[in-house]
Order: sequence, then C-alpha cells, then structure tokens
Amino acid sequence: MALTYATIPLQIHGITVELSTIYKLSFNAPILCLYGFGSCKEDLAALVLHADLQEYGFIAYDAPGCGHTKSDTHFPMYLNPVEIYRQIEVLRDF
Repeated sequence: MALTYATIPLQIHGITVELSTIYKLSFNAPILCLYGFGSCKEDLAALVLHADLQEYGFIAYDAPGCGHTKSDTHFPMYLNPVEIYRQIEVLRDF
C-alpha cells in the first residue's frame, strides 16, 4: 500500500501547528516513527519497504521546527528542555 501525505491542523496550548505527516494504513497496529531533531519524516519512509514490516501500518511526522510542519511559534533546530516538553505534549495530543 502506498504512503499518504497529510497535514493535520492542531491547536495545542494556544499554539497553532500544521503537523505534516506521512502514513500507511494497515489492519495491524502502526509503527510510530520518531526521529532526531534536524531530520524529517521522509528519512524514515523507506521502512515500509522492509520485508519484515510489510504487515504493519506506518506513521511519521515532522516535529515542529523540522521538515514541513508549520507553527505560529518559532522552534529552533536544537530545542531546550522546555521546548522538548512541548514536543511531548504534541505527542500526547496526537
């Protein structure tokens, strides 16, 4: 099954975020891919080609400040601990 690209508009603690995602649907639980800062969701897209992972869904997103995700708040490439906490909140609300 092909990968699908989608932008999800979110409002998190008063911050507007347009979360850029890539995913593959499956009847099995998806693999949620998180990457290091300075990367992007497309860096993980090749995982769907791995033979052992064909039966699983796939979800990856660009964290605010990385890739194609847009936000009304500036996120520096290297985040301080307060910003990392915000990233965790994004995941909880996703």
